Amino acid sequence: MQLIVGLGNPDQKYRFTRHNFGFLVLDLYAKIHHQTWQKPEFNALWFKQGNTIFIKPQTYYNNSGQAVKAFAQYYKIPPEQILVVCDDFDLEFGTIRLRHQGSSGG
Repeated sequence: MQLIVGLGNPDQKYRFTRHNFGFLVLDLYAKIHHQTWQKPEFNALWFKQGNTIFIKPQTYYNNSGQAVKAFAQYYKIPPEQILVVCDDFDLEFGTIRLRHQGSSGG
């Protein structure tokens, strides 16, 4: 089982901001793959596709870990099977970085 987390803020005023990049990526993926977001569970919108659960925490950005932890514990998903999609103000706009571990560097 894998968990893919899109980070963002739930308020409409943040909808198309850079800070909502994780939400935007998962929304596009859901649209392309004809997925429907389910009612909040563990304080996150979610859907499951195959062996992967996708979530958009409905807390503010800095509290997203609450939903991630709840899903990971409930579905017994180890940390190495969790992918977080987020913005990074330490990178130039349009730059993508993938990494297995580390700090923000900020």
